Amino acid sequence: MEFQKITSGKNKTQILHMGFRMQWNKGPQGPNDTTYYNCVEKSCKATLATVGIDDITLKFHRHQMH
Repeated sequence: MEFQKITSGKNKTQILHMGFRMQWNKGPQGPNDTTYYNCVEKSCKATLATVGIDDITLKFHRHQMH
């Protein structure tokens, strides 16, 4: 699964994955520094989690169509 770390117009970190642009929701937390993201489209319930701060790896991506 390939994903890309991007920066929003407001200089916030976002994740681009499978056509979804994900914004930071909460984290990093826990022993693995898990960070959670939600889709930027308000009606979309897609979520994504990453592990790590410096070397980010994708933990899961639950998605549905926009």
